[in-house]
Amino acid sequence: MDAQEKVVNEYLIKQGYELITFEPDGNVTPDFLVNGLIAIEVRRLNQHFENEEGCLKGLEEDSIPLYQAVHGMLKNYDHMFSGKTYFVFLRFRRPLEKWKAVKKEVDKALKNFSLSPTEKTLEIPINNSLTLKIIPAGTPINGKQYLMAGYSDLDSGGWILSEMERNILICSEKKLKTVEKHRTKYPTWWLFLVDHIGHGIGEDEKIHLNQELLSGHDWDKVVIVNPLKIEDAYEI
Repeated sequence: MDAQEKVVNEYLIKQGYELITFEPDGNVTPDFLVNGLIAIEVRRLNQHFENEEGCLKGLEEDSIPLYQAVHGMLKNYDHMFSGKTYFVFLRFRRPLEKWKAVKKEVDKALKNFSLSPTEKTLEIPINNSLTLKIIPAGTPINGKQYLMAGYSDLDSGGWILSEMERNILICSEKKLKTVEKHRTKYPTWWLFLVDHIGHGIGEDEKIHLNQELLSGHDWDKVVIVNPLKIEDAYEI
């Protein structure tokens, strides 16, 4: 099971379901079968970005590989350790250039800073989409020249309710395409979305989502689960 499926499995157990089968038909839909009748599909509820070709991509499809790529190259500068450690923070927006196109510029920026470090926080534009922010750590850390401090994805955020409404429908449509050919195998289909946008909204907001989305999906039930507090799940 992946992380989202583990959350939903725990939720189902806490709800008292006893006959829970993971991937009853193998590595195809559904993800779970409950009591031999209820087919359940699980998905991460995440934000999406529409690229120039009109394709929808989860924001993490760009942010995670970029973060990992920069993180992976930081050890290459430990031989330039100047006695002080610096944090590297990324700020970016889409469209992002491919990593091969920016790797040399990132490498050049980190090498140049290592040769002429400063005690002030410095922002280094790599291109129109990506900026490095280098921040003095204050004390040296295990002979490391650089450590990752995190990133700011300028395409994330926005009004939580509007983002949830938009992305619930996107995720629902994607999953409906997945189950389309298998729909007749089981009488009931539920969709569970593990919420990585709102992380548990208030009761008034839940009512608003119900009113906006009640007729906006073609599932027997859609359940939003807060991964930080599994019992704080609700149906729309």
